[in-house]
Amino acid sequence: MKKDFWAERWADGRIGFHQPKAHDFLARYADRLRPASAVYVPLCGKSLDLVWLAGNIAPVLGTEFVRSAIDSFFAEQSDSATVTDVAPFRVHRGRKLSTIALFEGDAFALTPAVIAAALGGPGTVEAVYDRAALVALDPPTRDRYVAGLVGLLKPGGKILLVVFDYDGSKLDGPPWAVGPGEVERLFGDHGTVELLEERPEPVGARYRQAGVTAIWERAYLISLNSAST
Repeated sequence: MKKDFWAERWADGRIGFHQPKAHDFLARYADRLRPASAVYVPLCGKSLDLVWLAGNIAPVLGTEFVRSAIDSFFAEQSDSATVTDVAPFRVHRGRKLSTIALFEGDAFALTPAVIAAALGGPGTVEAVYDRAALVALDPPTRDRYVAGLVGLLKPGGKILLVVFDYDGSKLDGPPWAVGPGEVERLFGDHGTVELLEERPEPVGARYRQAGVTAIWERAYLISLNSAST
């Protein structure tokens, strides 16, 4: 993952991936993540999905390496955070939003031991919500990312995954194209993959200029095997 690229995007305010409200797929499909005592949101930015999940499903922990994104999240919620160091992260916990904890640092360094040290409990989670993480990662990074998610989840845990798909031969990401075959390749050995919904998205100027004629947004539910390791 190119951290300098994303840090520059946040510094310049070029965060078109940030949505002004919670994603509508959450309202339709988040119940499929139950029962969960915690939901992990990787590469969370300042997403309002965090607030929705904490208010409707379970306490939330997220990872984000850009400090300004974390600061903006709490400021825009009229909240402040307590900050503690839990190596290799700084953990920001809301005062009013006490069920949200954001881990400032490299998502690839998050382990059950780190979560347990910061929040108590076993350190594993029952659910993951990924709306903009997998598509932000270049293809060579995906297998390592998925292995990390599986390592954080309890056996039988669930992932609500939202991805974009288009002709990736025409244009590189981010967001990178993640098609159905790639989702199955990444997750199929770990559990079952269920397509929940797919819909066409507007094709922006950057994509049209590259020759992309269609973009699809898809939501999947990945249910890990009960004996997943």
